[in-house]
Amino acid sequence: MRNTFPNNSKISTNQLKKIIVFDILSISMLVIPNLAVAGAGKDGLIALCAGTVGAVLYALLLLFFSDRLETDYMSQCRRTLGRPGALLFGLCYLVRYFFSSVFVLTLFTTIIHETILPNTNLKVILLFLFLISIHYGSRQFEVRARLVEVLYFIILIPLGLLFLLGIFNINLVNLFPLMTAPPAAITQTGYLVLLTYSALEMLLFTAPSVTDQESKETKRNKVLQAILLCGVFNLLIYVVVVGLLGTAGATQNVWSTVCVMQTIEIPGGFVPRQDAIMLALWMGSIFTIISTLIFYLCFITKAITGCRQQRYILWFYTIALFVCTMKPLPLQMLYHYYGLYLAYIGFPLSILLPLLLILVARIKTREEMSHEKNQLKA
Repeated sequence: MRNTFPNNSKISTNQLKKIIVFDILSISMLVIPNLAVAGAGKDGLIALCAGTVGAVLYALLLLFFSDRLETDYMSQCRRTLGRPGALLFGLCYLVRYFFSSVFVLTLFTTIIHETILPNTNLKVILLFLFLISIHYGSRQFEVRARLVEVLYFIILIPLGLLFLLGIFNINLVNLFPLMTAPPAAITQTGYLVLLTYSALEMLLFTAPSVTDQESKETKRNKVLQAILLCGVFNLLIYVVVVGLLGTAGATQNVWSTVCVMQTIEIPGGFVPRQDAIMLALWMGSIFTIISTLIFYLCFITKAITGCRQQRYILWFYTIALFVCTMKPLPLQMLYHYYGLYLAYIGFPLSILLPLLLILVARIKTREEMSHEKNQLKA
């Protein structure tokens, strides 16, 4: 394994779009039906649409912040806030990404064990996921982008077709009538749906990786297309899952989407295990999400410590994550605590930290300009 990460990490806006779609859908498609119905009942459909609109506004805000960065995000923190400020900012992101890594690893490991590989030891599944994540987490960002390009259509098109087949069997009584939940419940659930798009925060880090030939308008359009595509997929999955299982069935467990995939019949029976498609998506998601989280854990640690032996940083986080996930909290409990963290700490900080950075940078710029004017007058 190399000691340093390669410096060539430019990607196109098309690759950025596909990465966003993979990062968001791999988690949201599993939890959206349960999340929306548990909070707003049949009005989860409205909350889902509201959360997607909120994600569009959130992405535009992050793009606004990233367009004002003179260099990569952590270098901008160090230049504007000094080493103590960069250290504080870095620690906030390290906590966020480490907690996210523990949650995602626990989620995938538990669901794969419970639904697809019940006779396989959890530690074996976990070890397999770690080996993949370490391999791609040590590679440059552009390598991950190429991998996503390969998996994008191979996985998403069959997945979309599978859920389209499920529409023919839904019961509309399970979806309507709407506007039966209190507005406060719909609003709160919409915010929780918005949290499933929190992977957009990585735009702050990935924006400098987009090739210089791409315009800001093109980048913005591709990001918005990715969000709208995720919104359509989540809406389709919600309609099929709730339409088949009802509100009671959709809230029985976090992975009600997998339960539905196991019941949808494909004409001709050419796929004996439809949930194998979901397994393929999860495996692709492991390539993308965990490797990205590990990559940025190492990247941020290097930025705030100045350590150049990145393989040691990589192995430190690998061991720490493995220890934390060997005997994790029950998934429902971890799901609850992670949701609270995102809602009250993680998501607000994803807006407040870059906003504070931009404001401090603007104040310092004005002070420098004022100082230069005073020197010229003298």
